[in-house]
Amino acid sequence: MLDFEGKTVLLIGASGALPPAVAGLFADLGASLLLVDRAQAPLDRLRPRLKRAAGVVAAKYDLRDPQQIEAVFALAGDQLGGVDIVITGTSLAQAGPAAEADEIAWRRELREAMEIMVMVNRAAVLALRADGHVVNILPVAEAPGAVPHPSLSGARGYARDFTIALAREVAPRGLRVNGVAPGPVPASAEVPGGARGAMAEGVAGAVVLLSSPLASHINGVILPVDDGLGDGPGWR
Repeated sequence: MLDFEGKTVLLIGASGALPPAVAGLFADLGASLLLVDRAQAPLDRLRPRLKRAAGVVAAKYDLRDPQQIEAVFALAGDQLGGVDIVITGTSLAQAGPAAEADEIAWRRELREAMEIMVMVNRAAVLALRADGHVVNILPVAEAPGAVPHPSLSGARGYARDFTIALAREVAPRGLRVNGVAPGPVPASAEVPGGARGAMAEGVAGAVVLLSSPLASHINGVILPVDDGLGDGPGWR
């Protein structure tokens, strides 16, 4: 049985299907959690599901502001004694074809999503305790055979390459950086307990595995969680 007692997990983003599942699994395994989101409502909805966590701190921060990223890690030090594991996610509302997207909103969202991931990773590798670990959750893939969305493909490629490069940089310091690449979710996934829930649980399991001592020699890996339905390296 994996045990994260004595470990503190910083989870960026409490919205959507994937981060709550990740937080819930870490809570069930005894971790302390620092949950950060741009909005308060997702944090309020998530907290009751984390009763088995050793401790939970939920804080509203807008990480588009680099000073607020610094404030998050300062909060972790003050209230939880530091951070052992950092989990980031990237969600894109402007995920449609480039020609149909609102240009200004599309460019701004892509820039902000990637900048947040990079700046959180940078702060993490400076603040993590010994044997610390970062997991970057890449944007969810398109369904097989779908027309590729340039915004999603570009974001996945950037997040993948950045994760691998940072892992090589920090490996000599005993830190690890890996990624999880969620596969496509069928349209029927909105059914409660259906494919979306299964995908979220699969991603949570992959994140926890990579963060555990079982993966102590795994670094710079992008782990697909896609039931074998992914389109290969082009999206991973």
